[in-house]
Amino acid sequence: MLSLRRYRLDAAYETVLRIGRLRKPQRKAIELVHALIKDLDRDLPLVPQKELQLKASEAGVRATAGAPELMFQLATGVGKTRLMGAIMAYLYRAGQTKNCVILAPRKTILAKFERESQTSSSKYLFLDAVLVPEPNLCFRSTLESFTPDPGRLNVFILSPQTITGSDRRFAQGDDFRSSTLEYLRGRNDLIVCIDESHHLGRQSDEDVAAWRQAVRQLEPRLQFGFTATVPRADAATVLYSYDLPECLRDGIYTKSVKMWVEPAPADISEDDWDKVTLDFALQRLETKRLAMKDYCERHPENPFLEPVLLVAARDTEHADSVGAWLRERRGLAQDEIQIAHSHRTPSEAELEQLVAIDRPGNRIRVVVNVFQLSEGWDVTNVYVVAPLRAMATFQNAVQTMGRGLRLPFGTRVGEPEVDTLDVLCFGKESFERIVELATAEFGKAVDGSAALAIEGTQGALDLPVETRPITIAVQKNVTFEVPKVRRVPPEPVLDFEVGSIRELTRYVAGLDLVSLDRSSAEDEALRYDFRSVVRVATLRVLSELPYLSAAAHTNQIEGLIRRLLEGLGADERADVSVDPVKVAALMAEEIDRRYKSQPVKFLVDEGIVRIEPREFEWPLRVDLEGPIDKQSVAEWQ
Repeated sequence: MLSLRRYRLDAAYETVLRIGRLRKPQRKAIELVHALIKDLDRDLPLVPQKELQLKASEAGVRATAGAPELMFQLATGVGKTRLMGAIMAYLYRAGQTKNCVILAPRKTILAKFERESQTSSSKYLFLDAVLVPEPNLCFRSTLESFTPDPGRLNVFILSPQTITGSDRRFAQGDDFRSSTLEYLRGRNDLIVCIDESHHLGRQSDEDVAAWRQAVRQLEPRLQFGFTATVPRADAATVLYSYDLPECLRDGIYTKSVKMWVEPAPADISEDDWDKVTLDFALQRLETKRLAMKDYCERHPENPFLEPVLLVAARDTEHADSVGAWLRERRGLAQDEIQIAHSHRTPSEAELEQLVAIDRPGNRIRVVVNVFQLSEGWDVTNVYVVAPLRAMATFQNAVQTMGRGLRLPFGTRVGEPEVDTLDVLCFGKESFERIVELATAEFGKAVDGSAALAIEGTQGALDLPVETRPITIAVQKNVTFEVPKVRRVPPEPVLDFEVGSIRELTRYVAGLDLVSLDRSSAEDEALRYDFRSVVRVATLRVLSELPYLSAAAHTNQIEGLIRRLLEGLGADERADVSVDPVKVAALMAEEIDRRYKSQPVKFLVDEGIVRIEPREFEWPLRVDLEGPIDKQSVAEWQ
């Protein structure tokens, strides 16, 4: 029996490694979990808690009361969420658990988990539908209606506040069902995963005590923590660490980082220095944009992503003024800037824009942030980071850079500007001081170069010129009458010949769909039921394109995907070996290309808009000599 159990554990472990496409740090981390579980003489639900604590202690983790706390420290961008999903998928497939709780401390992170726990998500939490086909999901919004399923993986995605008792729905049942709390406490296979687990050591002592006690009351068998920053008090619970300095030294899994340094002159105001910083950031952003455009034109398999500048403002008033200056003085359009701060609740449309920033077609170029996007915002196309004012220190710059480390194409592409994040440090620290701090913290890369490159602006700054305001007066009252018009969005084109799509074979996993001849053992991970491919690919297409409606367009999308697969030789009665994610990406690209190629239509509504020019102030250089030529309105042609 023992050898049969180990065979089952090894099979689950190898399946997750093969299908999960895990990076080396993730593989090392899950290897330690596998070794811990394999070292038990019984399955997890049957092992006494004291034995679990002893095994955790033998693995080098400090033993604690209750469930062993196993923490993983992975640098931002390396893949903490993917590791979490891999561990849960492994424990589920190995027969160790059917009940998992995921705790996340912020609404943005909870919303991210809720999206990515759906099998239709391109960032599916459990890596692949082959590993966990249909998890039974419980969210905060479904606590009262959720029914556990003994035959599936039950996943509870909640906040620490929910389980501490502030949300009474968690602890209250009724005449027909027990409470969620009672259900979880009655499981002998419960696993708790805490995302951004450093929060359990960073909040007020009262909050931390309540949260930790609430987790203990669930009586889980194991507790996993995932973070990029381990509090000093929790260092003894770390099972595996791959921190930011090691990550940057290896130079594999994230963008490289170049820090641009310019100490602020003593005789310049904060407002003027902000403008200098922002102008240099915009220059770097345009350099990134041109490099990205050039790369994507030479590699059409990678869609162009608009590089984004992330500005860290001091407070909400500062953030709003920065946004206004960028619009009024640098010509950015309203839909090219997004303000994110705690005093301004974003609309649903704005939230969708924030999480969709790294999708093709995004128009946002600048996000101005006041500590709202510190965690849970994992877009891949942040390319310039500019902390302003008090945030423009080396340590704050290092903390902020985590938002821009992720790689848009999953790996470095060999183009320096596309592979590098620019971080501006335009504060009071000298160039020499920042070099000293960077060397101490990050050291040298594996090739002997600096793990974090430091560079001066070398005279590339446009320092502000002293100005005085002048008033441009209205010489003659003029009224323009403009008709009211509105743009009419076109209908998506969903009736086209899929056989005309070029380069279909690059989306097939190295085999012939008719003969199923395989090119490597790894292709086993891409074998699916025909109907599952159609269903998953359809859901992904609908989620990727905002102008599609599940009610109106599902049948047409399914028809397109069926014809695509049949055109490749697939048979509905047999399994196919094609990746549904790539099928969905191809189909979404083809639908979107046709949608955007349609002519823009406008309708004239009733009524007119009257525009009357008024006087305004304009900054004039104080050293400007000579009169300003004025042209009378009467002379306009």
